[in-house]
Amino acid sequence: MKWDFEPKIKEGEYQVVYFGHRFEQKFGNPKLLLQFTIAELTEYENAVLTKYFPIKKFNKKNGFRVSKAQEFATFWFSVFPDHDFSRMDRFHLTKLKGLVLVAVVKDRVLDWQQKEIPLPLRTSKVVKLKPL
Repeated sequence: MKWDFEPKIKEGEYQVVYFGHRFEQKFGNPKLLLQFTIAELTEYENAVLTKYFPIKKFNKKNGFRVSKAQEFATFWFSVFPDHDFSRMDRFHLTKLKGLVLVAVVKDRVLDWQQKEIPLPLRTSKVVKLKPL
């Protein structure tokens, strides 16, 4: 499989490795995009999977802020339970480098209008990330 940023892979659980992140505004809301590659030697080994996390805000210095009720805080706690959660703007994403996680991957079946996406246009999405 060639390098693809929106791949269509079989649903299931895959071991993934973090390789980067970026911030984007999607429909007026800030998002943190964590990007992973599949660590297993399968037909999908070069596929890039992206997990979108809603956040409160981000700045130009690569900093961001989340609330304790947001999905990113729960994910970070599952991976790093010893982290000090008194400051919700102190998450060093470099701690994810080299860490192998399990990504639960499902197909994107509905579009933003809740209409069914035709089979050849479907892509895969990371539903959940958890420690190995």
